[in-house]
Amino acid sequence: MPSREPRIARCFLVIAVIACGPESPGQTATTEAPSATTTTSATTTGAATTTSSTTTTSAASTDAPTGPATTTGSQDFVMMPDLPPPVACDPWNDTCPRGQKCKPNDKDGWQAVCADIDDDPAGVGEACESDELASFDDCPDGTMCFGFHKGPDSLRCTPMCEGTPEAPSCADVCSGCLKFEDGFFGVCPVRCNPLADDCPAGLGCVTYVFEPRFFCFLPSQSVSGAGEPCLNPLSCEAGTACLPANMLPSCAGESCCTPVCDLTQPDPCDAAYPGTVCAAWPTVNPDFHAECLPPEQGLCMAAP
Repeated sequence: MPSREPRIARCFLVIAVIACGPESPGQTATTEAPSATTTTSATTTGAATTTSSTTTTSAASTDAPTGPATTTGSQDFVMMPDLPPPVACDPWNDTCPRGQKCKPNDKDGWQAVCADIDDDPAGVGEACESDELASFDDCPDGTMCFGFHKGPDSLRCTPMCEGTPEAPSCADVCSGCLKFEDGFFGVCPVRCNPLADDCPAGLGCVTYVFEPRFFCFLPSQSVSGAGEPCLNPLSCEAGTACLPANMLPSCAGESCCTPVCDLTQPDPCDAAYPGTVCAAWPTVNPDFHAECLPPEQGLCMAAP
């Protein structure tokens, strides 16, 4: 698996027009992969040319030991036809022929070509076998095998972003678009449950409270635990969310990480973050997507 990672230009969460929604009123959050800031963006390069080999076969001659006739076999020289070069395409506007899809790859700098769709592909969100750099994968149309270059255990058939680099969107309103290589392509990452931490290996479940959004992403190099200050949702460890200080009993910063809790289970909050109780999820955002929130999920917050 190549070690280089693509640079994430910016995460855009789907709320009407896609943007990383505010974690609190008046606050805007942006998302960048903390370990991928030094990679230069690549432009689409020309398609690779595939040349075929030719084989010449000469027949043997056999003389009969008796009789007047000699039989000689022959075989014509066969020239194999050249295969057409791969066709370049735009990941944001897939115009590939039926049976093919526009697949970003990084063989010689980031490019995208029309690639055959696997005859028996893995399902959306299921594990796949071809990494992000490959020009072909075993995922269905509209998706690519993606795992943030964290190894084979992280790879899933991940939907590609729709729309344009300036106005990206995801077919699943509960997901959000992450753009890569200065917007050359984007993916809608795997959704997750912060109570289960069910992300692929090497990724963590990130919670955006006020949308709400729960998706698997690269964890920050340094994350905060319950009761500790946070700068954005990526700053909190799995199973916690970044919440404004005015919704917590105590917080040494403008926001602090607080646990996600299960409203149907005994309240664990005071033990995890003293002074908090398991409360119903806040819905102060007018663009809150209630369909994206499991009914049992709550947050450890200050007692009402």
